This record gives sequence, C-alpha cells and structure tokens, in this order.
Amino acid sequence: MQQSVLKVYVGKLLDFDNNYIRQLNETNLNIVALEKELETVLEITINNKPTTIYIKGKADRIDRVGEELRIIDYKSSVKSTDKFEFSTFEELFSDKKFDKILQLFLYAWLAYKNDLAQPQHIKPCVKSH
Repeated sequence: MQQSVLKVYVGKLLDFDNNYIRQLNETNLNIVALEKELETVLEITINNKPTTIYIKGKADRIDRVGEELRIIDYKSSVKSTDKFEFSTFEELFSDKKFDKILQLFLYAWLAYKNDLAQPQHIKPCVKSH
C-alpha cells in the first residue's frame, strides 16, 4: 500500500519537474540540495538581557534556475483552511492558518543567512499532492 502511494507521489513530482524543465527553454535546473539543514544564530534582547536564539530548519529541496534559488517544501497534508497569501506580518505570525507559509519564509531567510542567494533571487515554493 505505502509503496504504491509513494510511486504515485514520485511520478507526479517527476511529471511536474519535467514540465517545468520544458518551460525553461535553454536554462538548466540544478538541484542544490535535498533535506538541507539550514541554521543561524540570532542575538536579541529580552528584559534588557542579551539572549542568543538558535534557529534552524530542514528544507526538503533547494534548486537553482539561473540566478533564482527555489526553496521547496513538500506538503502532503494541505488543508482547505491553510493560507498562503497574507496582508500583514502580524497575521502571518499570529494566525495558525499561515503556519506552512511562515515555515517556508523562515527557510528562505535561513538560505539568505547561509549565503546561498541574495533575497531578491530566493523563491519560496510549496508543492503538495
């Protein structure tokens, strides 16, 4: 049972990548990393005391097309209540419906902090089946 579900999922992923590559014309799609651990240290002040916070995450896939770096997060359980567009950062950080896109934004920020690309070249992507 699990094997057949996995075959279908991988087949859809390969079809999607194949279609995407065809649209690129002469540009190559390069896989940079799979299951890439990204981390950084953030120094903040809490109650007038310097505090070190360690932030890390694992991006499912990072690829590059020209100068564009795509941070891809595969989701198998996207619900109809999940939101991927937001109006303010307050709602992004305070409303649980945005947790999947917040996670992806953190991965994109971590990619920048790890010198993988400049912010204007980072493209967060969610892939669901």
